[in-house]
Amino acid sequence: MKTANKVVVRNGQIVEAELVVQFFCDQKHKEVVAECPSLLIATSGKDLSHAKEMFKEACELWIETVNKDFDAREELENMGWKFTGMQAISTSTKNLVDDLFLLSNNSIMFNVPAPTWAN
Repeated sequence: MKTANKVVVRNGQIVEAELVVQFFCDQKHKEVVAECPSLLIATSGKDLSHAKEMFKEACELWIETVNKDFDAREELENMGWKFTGMQAISTSTKNLVDDLFLLSNNSIMFNVPAPTWAN
């Protein structure tokens, strides 16, 4: 299981990212929750496939906003990411959701702007 998240920043913009996404079953609300603690992004879908789609959309919007309105390096450093050259790494594992059953961990690769699931 991958535990590190990696982002490449060039000229203040995110150009590539590999993120660990956790998927949880929320039986109370009959949905799947997708979260990436290192970017503080969480979303949900009616099933695993839908949760993946919703996460990709949320992450794309987050990256688009950061690239348009902020310095990505500064934003990531403020969130606890550590930089070595143009690459940042986060090992944050603190879940944003509590008391839910973990379905799976997946990695998602973003070559901005088009993301693809690694597994």
